[in-house]
Amino acid sequence: MTPSRLGVFRFFAGLAAGVAAYHLIGVFGGLPNSPSSPTRHAAFVLVSVVGVWYLLRRPLPLLPAFAALAIQQTISHGGRALSACCAHRIVVTSLRL
Repeated sequence: MTPSRLGVFRFFAGLAAGVAAYHLIGVFGGLPNSPSSPTRHAAFVLVSVVGVWYLLRRPLPLLPAFAALAIQQTISHGGRALSACCAHRIVVTSLRL
């Protein structure tokens, strides 16, 4: 694997680790305005940690499951983000990590 391709996998693994950290805060009630229950946040912590492992190790047998999760998340969150952006509730240029 080329170094640049490995860097891409590591970058997305880092993003998934950030998602896990966010949901871990939600497990302990640190997100007071979150509509999700702590149990749901715990499920996403598990999914995110597994996702980090898959991004770093890339085992092929479970690639279809990871692809299905990526498609579902893109449809779910991506659709809402696009709707909010089109309704001018989100200024894309102001988003920062």
